[in-house]
Amino acid sequence: MAFLGAQPKGQLRFDVQDTLVRHFFMPGLPAFFEYYPDIELSMSESDRWIALVQEGMDCALRYGSLPDNDLVARQVALLERVTCATPGYLKRFGTPTDVASLAGHRMVGIRLISSGNLMPL
Repeated sequence: MAFLGAQPKGQLRFDVQDTLVRHFFMPGLPAFFEYYPDIELSMSESDRWIALVQEGMDCALRYGSLPDNDLVARQVALLERVTCATPGYLKRFGTPTDVASLAGHRMVGIRLISSGNLMPL
């Protein structure tokens, strides 16, 4: 009960992936600092799995599955994904009607940092 009502303070070292910075982290900063005025954030940005303890980080925000069982993960959001194409691409290569008809189409994909493989559609 000694910490009941105590406000956290001090430095919080945080690593986050670039896309998540723009969509989740930065929009929430004003409310975070209003609620926790004595926290000093030290943020780095990378798209690789980091070794939290060895690199001196307190936490990280990532998408996907956690590769290391020694860490604790909490789901903070579900992200919707969309597959899109320009009208010119669709005119040239045709409009897919289902997932199976995407075979053979070109795509810009997300490479999973946990495995290095492209994320399947």
